[in-house]
Amino acid sequence: MTPFFSVVIPVYNRAAVLGGALRSVRAQTEQDFEIVVVDDGSTDHPERTVESIGDPRIVFIRRDNGGGGAARNTGIDKARGRFVAFLDSDDEFLPHHLSAMRRLLEGRSGVAGYARIVVDRGEGRSFLKPPRAVGEGEDMATYLLCDRGFVPTSTMVVDREQAKAIRFHEDLAAAEDTDFAIRLTLAGVRFLMAEAPGVHWRDVGDPNRLS
Repeated sequence: MTPFFSVVIPVYNRAAVLGGALRSVRAQTEQDFEIVVVDDGSTDHPERTVESIGDPRIVFIRRDNGGGGAARNTGIDKARGRFVAFLDSDDEFLPHHLSAMRRLLEGRSGVAGYARIVVDRGEGRSFLKPPRAVGEGEDMATYLLCDRGFVPTSTMVVDREQAKAIRFHEDLAAAEDTDFAIRLTLAGVRFLMAEAPGVHWRDVGDPNRLS
């Protein structure tokens, strides 16, 4: 049976936190999903984390190191769901995220979803980002680059065929989410932001983070 969502999680030497990301998906109030974990050439054996969970909905793919964009594209290619949701290996979905995305997107065409993130800077310091949604008819590049807008990769949910057509830029070392969102809108996709935040995002420096 085809799942409604394919949750693509790229991982590179983040096995220690991958379990938290996987648990957050498995704890969703919306359970119609598969999880595609793409190991981007890790040396810390993330497959052991996947095996320890033993959930048949998790697909594990290993590839040579190519960066976050390439790993996400591999996940898109393997996805079976109607919509592809993305989650970084050190982030966690809030429990309602996929159900909110389903309500936002089901029955509509030419749309993608995203949500605010709870940015966690440790020691009890947190805030919501972005401050507002992109407006109807607003230029996405202006929103993202000039007006403090943000479409976080870990909240983004895109129709699978649209994701396959646009794909992530594999040569970018940063701002892959910004580039992907702008090119989706140039292709006619309209972004809708959920009312509630969808992801807990740890804002800490890490050289192995893929976005």
